[in-house]
Formats: sequence, C-alpha cells, structure tokens
Amino acid sequence: MDGVTLYGELAEKQRYLDMAASEIKTRGIALAEAERAYKCAKAKKILELREQGTPATITLDLTMGDEEVSLLRLKRDSAEVLYRSALEFLQLNKLEYRVLANQISAEMGNTNMC
Repeated sequence: MDGVTLYGELAEKQRYLDMAASEIKTRGIALAEAERAYKCAKAKKILELREQGTPATITLDLTMGDEEVSLLRLKRDSAEVLYRSALEFLQLNKLEYRVLANQISAEMGNTNMC
C-alpha cells in the first residue's frame, strides 16, 4: 500500500476510535442507570417480603423470581453486554490503528533508505 492510502485508513481508524469512546460513555451511563433501577427494585421487594414475614432465607430467591425485578435484571444484563461490546470495538480499533501506524513507520523507514 502507498502512504496516502495508509494515512487515509489511519484517519478512518481514528474516527472509529472517537466514535467508540463516545459510545462507551453513552452505554456506560445506560448500564449505571439500569444497575440503579435493578438494585432499587430488588431492595424494595426484599423489604416488602420481610415486612410480610417471609423468612430471610428465601427472600432473595423470591425476589429474583419477581417479574419486575427479573425484567430490570435482564435490562441491566443487556446494558452490560452492549457496554462490553463497545469496549471490545474500541480495543479492536486500537489494535488496527497501531498496526497501521507501524506500517506507516515501516514505509517511511523504507523510503528514507532508498
């Protein structure tokens, strides 16, 4: 590949890195909000069951089986998957960026030798 093509690809990877960083922030906030909603609903359900006299040994099992709590847990888990996928996308693009940068350095080194 020629230098112009490599620099173009490097600029494209930089745009992907910027996009991934922004997406990680968005998804991280969504994950935190989903985690908060899940934990609040779980705590309320546990308190409700304890006030009804439910033995402490089974409150967690009953709470996890509650429709609202389990739906919020699903949303939290889904938000975590999206967050982790954005992190993986960033890592992949970092690697590709480094490869291109090294390739450009090698090309420039070869050009200087000729």
